[in-house]
Amino acid sequence: PDTMAMTCLTIEEVEGSIRKARAEIAAILKENNKEIIDGQCELQNLVSEVEKFTFNIVEDASKDLENLVAMEAEHELCKITESRLVERRECLMKLVKMNS
Repeated sequence: PDTMAMTCLTIEEVEGSIRKARAEIAAILKENNKEIIDGQCELQNLVSEVEKFTFNIVEDASKDLENLVAMEAEHELCKITESRLVERRECLMKLVKMNS
């Protein structure tokens, strides 16, 4: 009979230990879940920052390209204007020679 009482007590102790272990595991899982959620938030914030940074780089590059195109167009226009001025000067020189 004494052995039976000791066995029952041991089973109760084991069940108590199991409950305690389950509670500890649940607490650890809850903490891990919180850390995962926090990590996901941090990751999303980083992604947002990278997106903003990338957008700014693309915007700046687009503006630079527009400026370069405008400068190139202006340069081409200057070359055309210069060419026309040279032609007109030559015509004027011919007229001056003809009138002399």
